[in-house]
Amino acid sequence: MNFLKSVVLSIVIHFSLIITMVYASINYPKDLEILIQKGSARNTFSFYFTSSAKKSNKLKSKQKEEASETKEATESKKVEVVGSVEEEILKVKKQISYPPDALEQGLESECEWKVKIGKNKKVETVEAIKPCKHRIFDKEFRKVIQNWEFNLPEGSELKIPVSFVIER
Repeated sequence: MNFLKSVVLSIVIHFSLIITMVYASINYPKDLEILIQKGSARNTFSFYFTSSAKKSNKLKSKQKEEASETKEATESKKVEVVGSVEEEILKVKKQISYPPDALEQGLESECEWKVKIGKNKKVETVEAIKPCKHRIFDKEFRKVIQNWEFNLPEGSELKIPVSFVIER
């Protein structure tokens, strides 16, 4: 290869790299956007880099996914008792929010509770099967469960596992 060809090749490669970098910087998000959405079955949170144009599409696709999950949960009620117990657990889990203080501190925990349903379809007892590493998560669970009205008969027992995890 002669000198002239190598110079031309070098210019073409550098020009291509510059164009690619300019294009990438135009589409690169300028800030980190945190989308925290109530209703996650595992109670997890994701951090997304999104541009404002993509934000509405991402939220719409999330809503479609949740609608299909709810439909699947409803269709899985072939065994009435098991289906309704699973559905009730899913409903409770969707109402539990990740405590903002725990999110700021980066706290995580895997927890599980046994809940017994008493009169008026309210909670009779709550027992920690797998205690949380941090009390803030237990408080959040008990806050949600204390006024919950179950659609299950008196004396029913539920095991409710909750994962408080920040997805990275």
